[in-house]
Amino acid sequence: MPDRPTGNITDSTADSNLFVVGIGASAGGLTALEELFDRLPSDSGAAFVVIQHLSPDFKSLMKELLERHTDMRIYRVTQGMKLQPNSVYLIPPGKNLIVEANLLRLEERKKDKKDKHEFNFPIDLFFASLAKNYQEKAIGVILSGTGSDGTYGLRAINEAEGIALVHDPEAAEYDGMPLSAIATEVVNQVLPVAELAELIYQCIISPPDFLDVESTENNLLTYSSLKKISNLLAQTEGIDFSFYKTSTMSRRIHRRDIVLVL
Repeated sequence: MPDRPTGNITDSTADSNLFVVGIGASAGGLTALEELFDRLPSDSGAAFVVIQHLSPDFKSLMKELLERHTDMRIYRVTQGMKLQPNSVYLIPPGKNLIVEANLLRLEERKKDKKDKHEFNFPIDLFFASLAKNYQEKAIGVILSGTGSDGTYGLRAINEAEGIALVHDPEAAEYDGMPLSAIATEVVNQVLPVAELAELIYQCIISPPDFLDVESTENNLLTYSSLKKISNLLAQTEGIDFSFYKTSTMSRRIHRRDIVLVL
């Protein structure tokens, strides 16, 4: 797959307590977005960023439409806007968007002057910055749409230990983007929108003590169990997890378990 644009992303430190959910949608995505926010609790503590394909001269009513489906605060992104929990952020027409630390940065779309068509991958661009800045607290979601935008970005989120989710192509109005993402074989779950909403919420509210404490008999995995898993992976896959903290391994296994069970 050819490289996609990654923007001017600088090394920054994101809020370690904030989950950020990037949602990519294109053709036919409005219905899916409305259902998703209908079913997402408004007090999850996460920030949600919606990336759509919008032409520069398009007057979007997405803010007004989504306000009917959630009690979360909804914003049209402006330069340098800070991400806040329990909030939804919408990309403005004619712009690209990246995140640096907790700040949203708008960029002008680049056009190939030799071609009348504009080749732009705003979902990939945002997802790549999301992966870099939020790593395992990044959740990428691909909904209905045509083309392949989001495929590269979901791979970046997966490689950063985040969660990659896709709208079931059979339930999507347009299956191009979901099918392209699924073909990478890095997607954690492919589900109808209602189940995606449930899974997103469960990933966000996963027991917070897994982020800070060592494994004990009250948690899912003891030190002894994690040691056996680490040794098995080293022997069979040649992967060394010995340098990981017990809490880090326990947290990541726990989150993957949530994704697989739901």
